[in-house]
Amino acid sequence: MKNRRLAVKALIILVAVVAVCMVFSGTVQNILTPKVRVASVKNGKLNRSVSLTGKLQYSDNEDFYFPLSGGETCLITQVYVRAGDRVEAGTPMFAMSYQDPAGKRKNLLDAYTDALEEQLEFERKNGEIRLNSREESYAKAYYALQDAILQEAEARRDAAAKNLLNVTDETALDEEERSILEKLRAASSAMETARRAFQDASRYNIDEEVWSQIISKKQMEDKVAQAEKALEEFEISNAAIAQVTAPHAGYIVEVPVKTGDSYDGISALCVMTTEGGNPQIACEITDSDLNITKGNTVSISTPHWGSQKAKVAGVEMNRDGNQVAVINLRDDDDVVTGFGSLYAMSSAEISVKVSMEVASNASLLPSSAVHGAEGDRYVYVIHTDQAAVGSKTMKVEKVSVTVIAEADGTSALREDISYSQVAYMEDRELSDGSRVMEYLQ
Repeated sequence: MKNRRLAVKALIILVAVVAVCMVFSGTVQNILTPKVRVASVKNGKLNRSVSLTGKLQYSDNEDFYFPLSGGETCLITQVYVRAGDRVEAGTPMFAMSYQDPAGKRKNLLDAYTDALEEQLEFERKNGEIRLNSREESYAKAYYALQDAILQEAEARRDAAAKNLLNVTDETALDEEERSILEKLRAASSAMETARRAFQDASRYNIDEEVWSQIISKKQMEDKVAQAEKALEEFEISNAAIAQVTAPHAGYIVEVPVKTGDSYDGISALCVMTTEGGNPQIACEITDSDLNITKGNTVSISTPHWGSQKAKVAGVEMNRDGNQVAVINLRDDDDVVTGFGSLYAMSSAEISVKVSMEVASNASLLPSSAVHGAEGDRYVYVIHTDQAAVGSKTMKVEKVSVTVIAEADGTSALREDISYSQVAYMEDRELSDGSRVMEYLQ
């Protein structure tokens, strides 16, 4: 009986020792086994996004001037437009008036009256002078040659300004340049014709007193015509500046003047687009490593309507030589409505996000699970062995991979290891065949 008790006691002690050894053995194994996180590899496409800052601009701009008669200045009494406004042909843009228009009209009328009285007085004193056909022909040829010389000189100046006086190959010229040369040739031909006509008329002697009378008469006629033209131009201009309208449909880009300013007719009243010009968002992309091209979808953040989708209309160079992605707008689209107006967009920094697919049908996994450097990238694929008693053993296999794209912490691999599990964020260095354990959550 005593021996049986001893045997039972010894058996209990043995079981306890074995249990302690097993616990201790597992603890040691847990301590020595690398701990890892486990990520499941998926198959799909990878999108990459980049945030840009855009500015409102307009395509095909032109300065708008309103010439004034006689080099006068006037006062801007009303400005009806602002940057971002859409105008149609005939839309009122400015109201102006001459300073002391009544005084200006009186001065021009007095000048015209004086010139007319001077002409009438000359004709009264010299009414008995009658020109014969030879004298009339001579006078006509003389003044025709004078006009032809002035027109040829003007055409020659235009050609010289374009460096066209010594052109030998006209095939390389554009339409405007060819037109300037044609005008010069026509003016030169007309001058030579007028010169020959004057030479023919000069065969007959003209009395000096008669010629002096002809010149005086012509000068007075010109003086009356000039005074009459100045008065007519003033009346037309005075009526026109009361309401200056848009010459065509377009967008107002900039208005550098304000009510109360003086205007000289030389500087621009405003900058507006040509009839085909559009508002645009321009985003500089010179330093972007994303290959942004025409057709890419963008998301534009607006203060009132959240994010709005649009597309890149093209990529071009700006005046500073930098690449910009251009997004076309309309004054009634959702982006503009989201800001309130094009005017509100004029001074805003516009947040634009470009998102594009950089990989498709690829193995996707966290970038931190890809080890190594360029040219030697690899992952640790986990293989699990299930034991009969329910325990499992995890070992890793070192697999070389090719990274084709990375974005937002995710890598896309060329190799198909989809639906595998990989080890990452290990607490110590791994090697091919290492046994691992997953971190306890």
